[in-house]
Amino acid sequence: QETDFTWVLKQTKDFDLHLFLHKRDAKDASDFEEANILDQLDTLLRLYVPGPSEGSYPGVERRDFFYTKEVMLGEVKAVETRGLWRTYNDFMGGPFICFTFLSPDKETLYTMMACVYSPSQRNKLSMKRDLLMQLDGICHSLKFEQQQ
Repeated sequence: QETDFTWVLKQTKDFDLHLFLHKRDAKDASDFEEANILDQLDTLLRLYVPGPSEGSYPGVERRDFFYTKEVMLGEVKAVETRGLWRTYNDFMGGPFICFTFLSPDKETLYTMMACVYSPSQRNKLSMKRDLLMQLDGICHSLKFEQQQ
């Protein structure tokens, strides 16, 4: 059990929703560069999320584009990264959204990633969009407790 990594999973017969939260000590401004965020996601997914078959593991799909911008999660400034994830050495994949942000004390860096897997033919792209929007809403509900 890792105390710095949390994985919440909802599985149905038609789709899987994943929400990951990781914390570590903040280093510097390079923590918010797109390449470093993607590298961090690859590392976290490979370490903590098993693939469906032996030798497989999830990671970000580097052959496609990424969309990165600064956003507010409540009162917290964050870097949002959107793109596709895939399972290496297997066939799974789908859209993801990731938020990277500092704790209010500026000492802890958080990475929150939400992703969808929905392979069913009944599930058109609009359903994947709707599922990712639900996860995005959960991410935007982030609140830090006030320090006393």
